[in-house]
Amino acid sequence: VRNGVQIELYLDKLTGATVAAKRLPAHGLQAFLSPIPNGVEDPWQEMAVTMYLGRSGLGRVPGVCACHGAFKSTSGDAMLVSDYLPGGDLFNAASELGEPGPQREQQAWLLTRSLLEAIMAIHSRGVAHGDVSLENILMQRGCCMSIALVDFGSAVTGDLTRAVGVRGKPSYHAPEMHTEHFYDARCSDLFACGVAAYALALGSYPWTSTRPGSCVAFGYAQKHGMEAFFQKRKVSIGGVKRPLNCCMSARYQQLLLTLLSLEPLSRLEVASWQFMHGSCAAQLAATDRKSTRLNSS
Repeated sequence: VRNGVQIELYLDKLTGATVAAKRLPAHGLQAFLSPIPNGVEDPWQEMAVTMYLGRSGLGRVPGVCACHGAFKSTSGDAMLVSDYLPGGDLFNAASELGEPGPQREQQAWLLTRSLLEAIMAIHSRGVAHGDVSLENILMQRGCCMSIALVDFGSAVTGDLTRAVGVRGKPSYHAPEMHTEHFYDARCSDLFACGVAAYALALGSYPWTSTRPGSCVAFGYAQKHGMEAFFQKRKVSIGGVKRPLNCCMSARYQQLLLTLLSLEPLSRLEVASWQFMHGSCAAQLAATDRKSTRLNSS
């Protein structure tokens, strides 16, 4: 892991549970940031935010990986200890969901719903994640598929409407990060959720970067709009290439159009969706009905 940061597993002798410890090296903040041009990651911010959102007994936010505290090792390294979730991350999960289509979309709906609920919950606590990606979302498996957010090293706190700096991975960057001095970190989180939702449903990323002039695919979406992008972009199903708009239900497409809107504030409309309310079982039933209609069309 970058700059000597390591993820280690330990046995908690008090509870008998396995926990994950993120070891942050003692040589500190400057060495942690030095390989990252214009980097915004901050390990001390990560410890503070992770404990604020995930510490049990302090009103842990649902959808955030439980945190057991930050400690100092005998060598002077910082140790951020959290639950160990053996289900892996969504990057691995996305590779195992099968070909694009109704069955895959059904699972993508549940995971995306869980992700959006977690993101909106941390926003309500005055925190934006800053680095939403499939790799930073772990799987929790229970009565339905749900997720746990990790890695708050790029988190934004304070006035979320005036974030600065390019945060996260190139495919997930909200375009306004590259064009505006200040941007709303809530809206940039939601754009990244849109990229994750796209990858969960289709098994690939929509583009490699949103930096101006760096990716033909994103340039096409900017020039012609996301609906035209869905019509032009193709995905292979059973060896046959089909337009994206033929591989997703109309409702899932609308979700992506909302989250990937080039108008940042329009992304906030997702909070009012009926999709965000009700039990997993009810959502699954609704998705089943949509999938049946999609199959018959």
